[in-house]
Amino acid sequence: MRKLFSLCVVVFLTCTISGIGQSKADSKKWIIEQTKAIKANPSNGKAYAYRAGSYYALEKYPEALKDYSKVIQLEPDNSVAYEQRGWCNRYLDKLPEAVVDFTYAIRIDPKNSSFYNSRAGVYCEQNLIKEAVEDLSKAVEISPADTAAISNRAGCYVHLGKTKEALADYSTVMKLRPKEASYYHSRGSLYLSIGKTIDALADFNTAIKLDPKEASYYQTRGSVYQNLGRTREAAFDFARAKVLKN
Repeated sequence: MRKLFSLCVVVFLTCTISGIGQSKADSKKWIIEQTKAIKANPSNGKAYAYRAGSYYALEKYPEALKDYSKVIQLEPDNSVAYEQRGWCNRYLDKLPEAVVDFTYAIRIDPKNSSFYNSRAGVYCEQNLIKEAVEDLSKAVEISPADTAAISNRAGCYVHLGKTKEALADYSTVMKLRPKEASYYHSRGSLYLSIGKTIDALADFNTAIKLDPKEASYYQTRGSVYQNLGRTREAAFDFARAKVLKN
């Protein structure tokens, strides 16, 4: 599956879907049970929602979408059903339809930051980066400690060439989650792109300290060492990256 925010250096945005985390066996069993509940009461919106979540967990997006549409028919003000149907549309590569669903979710519940996060992800896939930044900024306004929104906005700023804003967001998110190695790697990569090699190296060192089993971190730091003429350290990092990849 294509990663959300494929145009930016950002983390994948998750959504709250009933059924996520279930094993395949549990999902299949849940589908059977909810189908029985629906036959007993065709107006049982919860049963459709639960079954949709199980279909989603099995990556059966057309079936999940159909059930979420039924939930919306039964419960027109169910903002979560709109968001979840939006994710189904997104995975079916129906990006305009996904935006419409996320927009409806926002209209129903404009104080839910996850809806803005979701729509921003699709905007970014459509290369509508400025619109994505607006949505992520709204998410941060609603939930100032929303690390996904802040780090994703940083990635968008990188794409827009707004280095100062991106660095500010990375620094903020690192204060909120100081043990998340990927943030240091992302900021280090940005430092490297603007010629701040020493700052970049410091961030790469921290990333490796926090997550010593991530091959890409050694690969990146090895390249820095190589450019600095520190061949022995570069060779060690490249060798370590190769071992971890295998």
